[in-house]
Amino acid sequence: MSLIDTVRQSFFDCANNVTILGGSFIANGRQGTGKDKSGFELLLEHVATSAFHNSKQRLDPPRCHEHTREAVLQELFGWIVGKVPRTTWMAWLNGAAGAGKTAICQSLAERCIAQGILVASFFFFWTDNTRNTIDRLVATLAYQIIQLIPGTKELITQAIESNPLIFEQSLETQVNDLIVGPLRSLHTADPSWKLVFIIHGVDECGQPDERKNLIRTIAKILHPQDLPLVVLFGSRRDYDLVMAFSSQNVDAVLSQFPLNDHYQPEKDIRLFLDDSFNEIKQTHPFKKNLSADWPSASHVQEIVDKSSGQFIYASVVITFLSIPTSSPATQLDIVRGLRPPDTGRITPFAQLDTLYRHIFAQVLDLPAALKILAFTIFGVPHFLQSTRYFLQLTREDMHTILAPLASVLGDLDEAELTFRHASLPEFLRCRERSKEYCIDALPTQLSILWFENLASGRFPMLAPADITNLIEHVEPSAELHEKLLAYSPSQQHSSFHSVALNFCGSYPARFLNAVRDLKFGDDGKAYQHVLDAIVRYVKQEFPASIDNIAENGHEISQILEEIKNEEKETRARLTWNRNANTLVNTEVVVDEMSIMPNPAAVYHRSLSPANTHKSHALPSITSSTFPARIASCISESTRKRMRAPGTNLAAPTDPTRRSGTAKADDLKVLPKSSTASDRPSASSETPHVVVTARRAPFAARTPSHPYATHKGHAPAARTPMAPTKRAGPGAGIPPSAAIIRTRNDHSGKAVQTKAPAPKVLKKTPWR
Repeated sequence: MSLIDTVRQSFFDCANNVTILGGSFIANGRQGTGKDKSGFELLLEHVATSAFHNSKQRLDPPRCHEHTREAVLQELFGWIVGKVPRTTWMAWLNGAAGAGKTAICQSLAERCIAQGILVASFFFFWTDNTRNTIDRLVATLAYQIIQLIPGTKELITQAIESNPLIFEQSLETQVNDLIVGPLRSLHTADPSWKLVFIIHGVDECGQPDERKNLIRTIAKILHPQDLPLVVLFGSRRDYDLVMAFSSQNVDAVLSQFPLNDHYQPEKDIRLFLDDSFNEIKQTHPFKKNLSADWPSASHVQEIVDKSSGQFIYASVVITFLSIPTSSPATQLDIVRGLRPPDTGRITPFAQLDTLYRHIFAQVLDLPAALKILAFTIFGVPHFLQSTRYFLQLTREDMHTILAPLASVLGDLDEAELTFRHASLPEFLRCRERSKEYCIDALPTQLSILWFENLASGRFPMLAPADITNLIEHVEPSAELHEKLLAYSPSQQHSSFHSVALNFCGSYPARFLNAVRDLKFGDDGKAYQHVLDAIVRYVKQEFPASIDNIAENGHEISQILEEIKNEEKETRARLTWNRNANTLVNTEVVVDEMSIMPNPAAVYHRSLSPANTHKSHALPSITSSTFPARIASCISESTRKRMRAPGTNLAAPTDPTRRSGTAKADDLKVLPKSSTASDRPSASSETPHVVVTARRAPFAARTPSHPYATHKGHAPAARTPMAPTKRAGPGAGIPPSAAIIRTRNDHSGKAVQTKAPAPKVLKKTPWR
């Protein structure tokens, strides 16, 4: 044998393609099949030692505080030992993030071991690469089985040696060959032992499909009920896990233990806090600086309330207060937000923030999810239906968007959106804590969307409190400034009506307060526009509510004075010619949408029975209050069109009514119909009024509104009649065309001229 062959055989027995150059040895392509390793050694290579319940890498693992969680621990222990006839072999301990599931599973494992029960455990954790997948689960459980039941070592190692690549095969294959097979063989020989698997943190391992596969595989091996084995899972109630545990094959062997109010967590949290504060006062280096009554009962209750039944908040607070290099009293002030945290020091909620960021990292449609949460946090306590309405989402959309947040949000099938953690809104609003998940800029976006929805006219049920609360948290922007300048209170009629009925409290005063506080750098232009628009609208539509605005610190006297002067100007343009018993003035424009809610009363009191013997003459108007009433019916937008020819009031032309008083239901507000040639010129020396009357057919009127026609039905056509024979105004004019214009000519004599009959438009009911 040559030297090269000796070297190759001695030093490179397992190597291929060996090249020897001088004193240098280079071996390429070493390929080992594991035949030189025992099955136990291969097993150890795939064990996650940090996943044990007693692993040193889980230094001071969370466990239940003494005398807390007793109720749920007793129920779980009773299920394990079978105090009642066993009907299920798998259990699921579930609850919100931070509810204390890890501590319960840890304490349960220790209690079982203390009672002589065999326990193998695996604690998943999303930041540990050795235990955030299911790859090492079976090997880790198999190793613990060998330690608990030595008789299984040979069976397990032989299975590995006969199939060295078993850890590259499916989960079901590994479970059957390394766990079920050895346990079944041993149970046949010795049926006296019992074994418990505690698998916690399933929500923190792998992908949803992998988690579902794990649960179904375990359920499958338990279904025959031929093994002295029970399995306890612990996790959050993520949607994929709810589905997996609810499947028919799994549910048949499953018991659930939800951590809800049934176990009175607030009571346990208070006990934990009281004991922890007593320990701090006894052991902390700064204990001499603590008063005897520190902390106050209200401060303790504040922590209990913010815990929302979840132990994690109380736990991180106590951890922060227990730092030996800082005063506990100072630390508590930082927790309560009374002082900022010291630069460079640990933040009070670092552990909690890490949990929140991990949960939000699972959200697929993050912008939509943050909008929903921001609308709930910055708005008012919302029904989910109202949130969907505002954001134009369906129920299915909202469930899909918020599904990854199920562990920190309430049940999405309930009426209101709630938070399982009262500290979550604080996290989302603090940029230093939430970083990319911060929502502090969203009130501006949502306010702009609110104004857009309002202007579209498709959202009549928008809650006024929403925009009030949102505006209080916005950051001024050019787009929001533009929306405020385009705002019109008439778009919010139902909201102002609710104010008048005292349904919406101090709105719109709070809304005006919020707008006034915005710093657009426009010298208050946006605020003045909104204030002027609201005052005019409320004064016209809901005058009884005008004092509510003034009482909340808004100066409206100047606006009211302007309104008063405008009304005087309007009255001045309406003069009364008592001699001719006819109203003469500049042409009056009456906007149908600007008339007061009860126009019938206005017109009825404005008509007189005088001249009723002239069936086609203009009804005389003798009430001295008529000009003021007409002026009160004219909106600001209508006043701007006062110079244009306007809408007319008509006298009855029903041929069946030869005489009688013109009544309110005889009148219709009609649009402009005369041509320019029919109207008096602007240079006429005498001001004039054009008043047109026409009786709508009885069948065309509705009981709810005398001026509206039935939807889809136009007024019935009238048959022309022969000209009347009598003298006087309207003589010779057929009743169907007896639409007259009365004005004073230059000599002061009343003259009536024939005009084309106007078209009658359908009216919308008063709102």
